Amino acid sequence: MTHVRALEQLPGLAVLAGVDTHPDRSRPLIFNQAAVPVHTELMDAGCYDPDIVVVATPTRTHATVCQEVGEHFPNAAVLLEKPAADSLPTARSLLKGKQDIYVAMHMAFSPEVTWSVRLAKEKAASFGPPVAIRSIHTDAYHADHTAESRLSNSWVDSGINALSVIDQFARMADRRSLRRLGKPTWSKFEGIFTCEAKGGQAEAMVVTSWKGAAAGRSTHIKYASGAELFMDHNTVEAYAVDNKGRLIRDFSDDSDDSDAPRRERHYRALYRSWLFESRPQLIADSLRLHELLLKPEAAPDIPLLSRGQGRQSASR
Repeated sequence: MTHVRALEQLPGLAVLAGVDTHPDRSRPLIFNQAAVPVHTELMDAGCYDPDIVVVATPTRTHATVCQEVGEHFPNAAVLLEKPAADSLPTARSLLKGKQDIYVAMHMAFSPEVTWSVRLAKEKAASFGPPVAIRSIHTDAYHADHTAESRLSNSWVDSGINALSVIDQFARMADRRSLRRLGKPTWSKFEGIFTCEAKGGQAEAMVVTSWKGAAAGRSTHIKYASGAELFMDHNTVEAYAVDNKGRLIRDFSDDSDDSDAPRRERHYRALYRSWLFESRPQLIADSLRLHELLLKPEAAPDIPLLSRGQGRQSASR
């Protein structure tokens, strides 16, 4: 529904059909006030000829669903929910395959990130290169017994968001370490990365957790000049200060759709950029970020995959 609501605000697009293995019969799929057919199997939707197939299923089902999409819609581009997979071999197989698969790293298109990227480019000469980056992502999933089956763990689910945002400001080059923090039920991880920026390198720390009392997502960038840039991805706000802490500029989303849910605005911006501004997220960049997210850690006690990896049913 998030994708459909985002697409309703864009011109010249039609949603032909939906596929859901467990459809909610009481809530039909509506696009621009008209009901859209919903099928329970991809093969039943084979009469359509879509340009794009959106795969919005649990992470562990992505490979199976994308294989089915390739069989029934070989000429369609695939927009795949992030992350592509929860294991590196599967991510490589998907993103190096014959079909064009674009990963929907929606947070990189959020209004506060777009504003901050423009400001950083405008102030590049006075800011200097980034020297330190911190990104914190928390969700209150520690008591949600379905979270692992849907999302694997906090690192797999939220880490890709952090990397996609940081990569807008400094190219993510290497992951130096990854460790689990606290109790396993917290699903709390800390990753340290090296980033490359014009004029030098920056260290980025990414922390993800399901222990939070409420959801929180933020990115903080410190520059060589002492200037700092702060982004709050939950409140969709950002601001920058100089080396004396004086406010340079701030941002709060007051656009016409600012009352729409945060994720809906993200997807609308992603679709607009991808379909109308000819700026797709390149498959090579998606693969690079997945390599950094999912590469095996030397320490054997830090598995990236969570427990209970039985076969999950897909809700498409």
